[in-house]
Amino acid sequence: MSAGATSVVRGCRPGSRERSRGSYASFQDVADATARSQARRYRLSVQRQLTLDLGTPPPATFDNFFAAGNHELISRLRKLEGALAAGPVADRTFYVWGEPGSGRSHLLQALIHEANGHGRYLGPQSALNAFGFDPCVTLYAIDDCDRLSPAQQIALFNLFNEVRAHPVSALVATGNDAPLALTVREDLRTRLGWGLVFHLQPLSDEAKASVLKHAARERGIVLAEDVPGYLLTHFRRDMPSLMALLDELDRFSLEQKRAVTRPLLRAMPQQSGRATPLVPATTEDAAAQALAEPRDLLGDPLGLPAAGQRPDPLQVECAPMNLTLFDLDHTLIPTDSDHEWGRFMVKLGIVDADSFARQNDAFYADYKAGVLDINAYLHAMLAPLAKYSCEQLTDWHAQFMREVINPHIMPAAVTLVREHQDNGDFCCLVTATNAFITAPIAEAFGIETLIACEVETVGDHPQGALTGRPSGTPSYREGKIVRVEQWLASLGKKLDDFKHSYFYSDSHNDIPLLERVTDPVATNPDDTLRAHAQAKGWRILNLFDTRD
Repeated sequence: MSAGATSVVRGCRPGSRERSRGSYASFQDVADATARSQARRYRLSVQRQLTLDLGTPPPATFDNFFAAGNHELISRLRKLEGALAAGPVADRTFYVWGEPGSGRSHLLQALIHEANGHGRYLGPQSALNAFGFDPCVTLYAIDDCDRLSPAQQIALFNLFNEVRAHPVSALVATGNDAPLALTVREDLRTRLGWGLVFHLQPLSDEAKASVLKHAARERGIVLAEDVPGYLLTHFRRDMPSLMALLDELDRFSLEQKRAVTRPLLRAMPQQSGRATPLVPATTEDAAAQALAEPRDLLGDPLGLPAAGQRPDPLQVECAPMNLTLFDLDHTLIPTDSDHEWGRFMVKLGIVDADSFARQNDAFYADYKAGVLDINAYLHAMLAPLAKYSCEQLTDWHAQFMREVINPHIMPAAVTLVREHQDNGDFCCLVTATNAFITAPIAEAFGIETLIACEVETVGDHPQGALTGRPSGTPSYREGKIVRVEQWLASLGKKLDDFKHSYFYSDSHNDIPLLERVTDPVATNPDDTLRAHAQAKGWRILNLFDTRD
């Protein structure tokens, strides 16, 4: 079924989604640049010049990784080495994906750092024979799977199988896309999706500023309070570029014997191979880059008037963004995840097989008929979960994803989502199925924002155990409109703000929300919705066959 809650996965959910691209760990802000701190800074700089190349970053550890919405992943990776030493481990293969700069390499290096000499870091630069299985190695960390050569992909496939055959070894791989979207061998893509899959959540601007402050502190750099925000609005915003710029600022401030301030930034000359090029804060600012004239580090054209005497490139009007909403069950996947989870609980033996199966089928029939009592249904589905720990539920859900959901994720659906994301659309999965079931599915599709029926947790704590009761307004029928409007309002937006708003759904239960968007798309529609769409002249999309 479809409709739902929030971009942050709360409580005992098997996936961690708010999204954001993890990097360094959160710490208190750097203090103001006092005379005392500057003196300490320059004493440190003299020591560093004697022992290190300037700008040498600190080693990557879990402690200096900004966890953001990735706490479950960090917790599992931290415990992995100790768990392997204690004996066989059930979850021993991980795939972590995120865009360049999201912290994938940092995590792998941190993993190897804590492996006490029993880990091996591999990537596109590694020799082919390094991918061979070694019984003395317990942790394999494979970076940038999407950039491996064909021969390396075969070697990784074989290594994956060896690790699976040895219960005291583990493998953690990374890439820039979800497994289903990776441009690698089909057999390797399948293997990477077998284990636990995590999407590194993107960092907010506030989090990036915290990362910069902490990274500066680790390097002994004194940053003026307004510098992080200035860097985020005037330079490339990806974390590798920001870290490279921070190292360049480190070098230049040492040369000038000055703290890092905005005046120092303007004084820093552009030197070949040293400066990080400016990229406008928005894609529309690219118009300012059309002036193919030499620019200094701050993006000011050399020899042209100062910024105050010409249009500010950051004030260029932004093109309108589109909103795209996706239903889940029978829209993006050709099955009903909620109904399948009920059958899965029967299979696990955690509910009475006969009575629960009859009840589950009856609820499903009511849903298709448009007469479902959503609150009664949610209570029936969630009550059995309250008896079990978060760890147990997470393990069961990982099995559910492998055995039930992953085989139903079709390339056509992945392509549809990717097309809207590549177009820069604001994308959200809106489902009436509860968030416990759907958060990992949204993650598998790479959709960062989830609206689903919320699940109450003990003490309303984000990481608390499930109580077995629903929470808030169910995202079902008109409730989907309420939840979408609440979500947009939290962002200072409303539906009418978008030039185009799309909603893809299969069900007549979603007609209320379909009526509210500018571009409704009846996707794999049931008979009632198909007739309604034809009468309204809506687009009809049959995603899982050749008809359109």
